[in-house]
Amino acid sequence: MERFLMAEPIRIHGKSAPNRIVYHPMECNDADEHGNPTDVTLERYRRFAEGCPGVIFVEGCKVTKKSHGRIRDVGAEPHNLEGLKKIVSTIRAVNPDTLILFQTSHDKYPQ
Repeated sequence: MERFLMAEPIRIHGKSAPNRIVYHPMECNDADEHGNPTDVTLERYRRFAEGCPGVIFVEGCKVTKKSHGRIRDVGAEPHNLEGLKKIVSTIRAVNPDTLILFQTSHDKYPQ
């Protein structure tokens, strides 16, 4: 009998993902004007978690005002910490085993 490798766990830099299914980052431009996730953002991540992927990448989070890729992208600045925690807790409430990774956007040309 053949094994279905996608359903098997995988180790990634010392962490374990329960399977090899990865949900890639999707920049949906639905954060608020300060870079915090809205109810729409949180609902999207809740639905992703329901699919039981091994890894969920959180969309490209800007680390400075200059590094955003969209007008309403999620921020990863100090004032966005509570919003980022909401994304993680939303995912964890549905699927506590999913490995959560964050894609970040940096200034292309620092001044």
